[in-house]
Amino acid sequence: MSPRRASLTALALIVLAVAAVAVHFVRQARVDPEVPFFVREAPAEWIVFPSEPSTYTRARVELATSFTRTFELAAAPRSATLQVKLHVDGDVVVNGAPVTLLPSDASNWKRERSADVTTLLHAGSNTVSATARASFGPGAVWLVLECDGTTLVSDASWSANCAGSSVRAARLAATPMDEWARPT
Repeated sequence: MSPRRASLTALALIVLAVAAVAVHFVRQARVDPEVPFFVREAPAEWIVFPSEPSTYTRARVELATSFTRTFELAAAPRSATLQVKLHVDGDVVVNGAPVTLLPSDASNWKRERSADVTTLLHAGSNTVSATARASFGPGAVWLVLECDGTTLVSDASWSANCAGSSVRAARLAATPMDEWARPT
């Protein structure tokens, strides 16, 4: 084998190895519940409580973060489906009524859970509240509510409160740390 061919073979093997490692990391980020990484997935965004960046570690204590959004419907919907992901565990309430999410096994928070919430919505003002509980990493929510052609998604228009704090605007989890504004 010529030196040039040996170099090209070595380079090809290195490229394949790097690609295999990259595929592994992407898969881990997307499906492994032990990896606290929020993969962007349209149409919704992962939202978190807007805490300041910190270099301090916090004790592994479960914190509940609640996210709330009020919206108007012109008429009661004929059908309404809610899809949600809660880091790491949690629950959803629509107009004060708890929502039963399926599948009921929430062992992998990266898997979407859903519910028919048609009977919980009405004409006028409606409120959706999702509480995420996490002891490692931030409580975070990804949510889509589709009803009769209207879609409500988790985004920066939601309000958030963590462990009884003051209510603040939720922050997109994808926002780079250097763009975090200090909470007011």
